[in-house]
Amino acid sequence: KYNQICMKAMEVTHGEYKLMLKDDMTAMIDREVLALPLQFAGMELVRYGGVMLQLKSDLGYVLTFTPQSNEFTITLLSSAASGHTFGLCDTPTEGCFCTGGKVLHRGQCVSPEACGQCVDQQGHTHKHLEGWIPEDNPCLICMCLDQQHINCTARPCNDFKAPACGPCETLKEKKGSKCCPEYECVCDLGKCDLPEVPLCPNGQTAVLKNPGECQPAYQCVCKKEECSLQAPPECSAHRQLSVKKTACCDEFECTCNCQNSTHTCPIGFVTSSFTNDCDCTEIQCKPEKVCVVSGTVHPVGSEWDQGCKKCTCTELQDKDTSLHVAQCKPPICDQNCPLGSTYIQTNEECCGKCTPISCVETEGEVKEKPLTEGKLRHVGEVWPSPHDKCVLYQCVKVNNEVFISPTNTSCAIMDTPSCPLGNELRCDTQDCCPRCRCDGKLISVQVNTTSEDGCNLHTCGVNSRGDLVLETRVTTCPPLNRQVCLDQGGKVSKIGNTCCEMCSEPECRRTAGTLNYVNVDDCHSEQQVELHYCEGKCRSKSMYSLQSAAVEQECVCCAAVETEPLSVPVLCANGTRSHHCPVCNFL
Repeated sequence: KYNQICMKAMEVTHGEYKLMLKDDMTAMIDREVLALPLQFAGMELVRYGGVMLQLKSDLGYVLTFTPQSNEFTITLLSSAASGHTFGLCDTPTEGCFCTGGKVLHRGQCVSPEACGQCVDQQGHTHKHLEGWIPEDNPCLICMCLDQQHINCTARPCNDFKAPACGPCETLKEKKGSKCCPEYECVCDLGKCDLPEVPLCPNGQTAVLKNPGECQPAYQCVCKKEECSLQAPPECSAHRQLSVKKTACCDEFECTCNCQNSTHTCPIGFVTSSFTNDCDCTEIQCKPEKVCVVSGTVHPVGSEWDQGCKKCTCTELQDKDTSLHVAQCKPPICDQNCPLGSTYIQTNEECCGKCTPISCVETEGEVKEKPLTEGKLRHVGEVWPSPHDKCVLYQCVKVNNEVFISPTNTSCAIMDTPSCPLGNELRCDTQDCCPRCRCDGKLISVQVNTTSEDGCNLHTCGVNSRGDLVLETRVTTCPPLNRQVCLDQGGKVSKIGNTCCEMCSEPECRRTAGTLNYVNVDDCHSEQQVELHYCEGKCRSKSMYSLQSAAVEQECVCCAAVETEPLSVPVLCANGTRSHHCPVCNFL
């Protein structure tokens, strides 16, 4: 059917079927609208946008119907129309031929389909009767026709349908619409009544049932997994926590659980009664402004003796009972004991007493009573007298009394041996009891000559009868204990040009120690602490030096060259113990 003004439809007969192609880009067989694309009875029908319908037949032709351009085309495929003549002639002819079913096109062997392909402005290749939308102009739709001709027409907008907007939405054109106008539904909350979020009972949760829509709609939903997040309330003493069953979440509640109270208040509290909200009588014990010690009530500010301690009821309150707190202080005892004594606490008396535990030897003399300064001697220690080598001292403890007991050394009757000729009788008088022995050393002295042997001077002479006589003169030296001198750091040297020796005391003797108690405020050490000291001579002089042309002074005294901290544990009057560093101990 053909209309001289424009084509509305086109009927194609294919075998026993009559296919109707219409200008609204639909197709029908026997008045039944077909769903495109379609392959049926040797036909393939494809719709390209809203511009063209293309029918390919297995009979070897392609029909295109473009009603907007008021045209249609029928193209016979080369595979159906062309014949093959290769090999019919016995004599081959010269020329260019393509093998493998290819054809010669612009000097190249290509597939037969390449003869109908089109190339767009972007250099893209499109098959024959293929439709596409150009990249640089999305408002056009193009198609590859015969002879590689490209036909582009405007995209139709007759298939536009406005969306149906919901509540609180307004239809508006989209910004940036390129070819055909596009519309969208936009929320307009200014013209809409928004519902309030409902308060759900029984622990239910308000849930949005239409997420994404403009006008929200809520519904109450039970979420059991969120019920456990509820914290139970704190119930008073006369109520108990119970569970109340509801339609969704179980709720906690405090129910009455009490009886009339009949208890009495302890000492120091005032009794008061009242009726609670469960109609039960309760008794409250309010603390008074007193201290309760061993069942005795003491008002605030009062003082009393508690054994050896002096107690006072203070303004401080106990955080558990709210009663006032009593503070008791132990007695202040004098724990400073003299040297050689220690402070000992007894259970019978409030304060202890100083008990002697060591003897004190003073320099130059010995006394039986302990002194404040001197050298300590332990009980049982024995030492010689510095003044009488025949007297020994011993520290003795009798009936909790400590004293120094002197003992005289008794010497046996000395047996003086008679020495044979050539031997000399020598006696050692350095110890308390002298000892004599025969010295077997032979002395050879010429007549009328003198020989010196240590502190002995030997002279050989002739008496009136003409006999030889050996006369020996012994030089007596002051007593000297070489070992004691060396132990104290001294040096043994000669006395002038004599044979006697003397002990040169060092400028600084070795450190010695004394036992003393350490007292700091109301704290003291429980044991005596040994403190070291050093002493010695001081040498000083001033003289003019020719080298420096000045008076040079020299002063050498005993001084500590190194010390170390001494930490002493002390006991304080409040019963606490701590460490104190009162002195630096000499090394």
